[in-house]
Amino acid sequence: MATRILPAVGDPDAVRSLTSLLSQLPDAEPVAPVADSTQLVDTLARLAAESVDELPEVVIVHERIGPVPALELIREVALRFPAVGVILVTSDPGPGLFQAAMDYGARGLVALPLGYEELASRVQAVAQWSAGVRRHLGGAVDVFTGA
Repeated sequence: MATRILPAVGDPDAVRSLTSLLSQLPDAEPVAPVADSTQLVDTLARLAAESVDELPEVVIVHERIGPVPALELIREVALRFPAVGVILVTSDPGPGLFQAAMDYGARGLVALPLGYEELASRVQAVAQWSAGVRRHLGGAVDVFTGA
């Protein structure tokens, strides 16, 4: 089964780099990236209104996304769309940010500059987590509307 990955990246160079790496991952199905936090939440809400099965398994949030700061955006996605795993891409992968990202609901963190192995490992782990959450939720879930 393909892993749907939605990148949320505002910087055009970062979009190209991330999209290129994602297209090389086995069983990955990158969807068109969104350029800001508003687009991300709107896209997820639209997909969730159709069915939780329409949501991507993985969302990748770049640290410089806006207008909502990355950590706040991660918290919003984690709370409104609990079946979606979020990975933060950052140039500061230190323990403080790692802890903050986990506290806000991220399922992983990848350091810039992006490397294939690290990205592949995080995407695979987060996709497995997302699949487990979806299995756990099973048929009891109607639809996450994001409301």
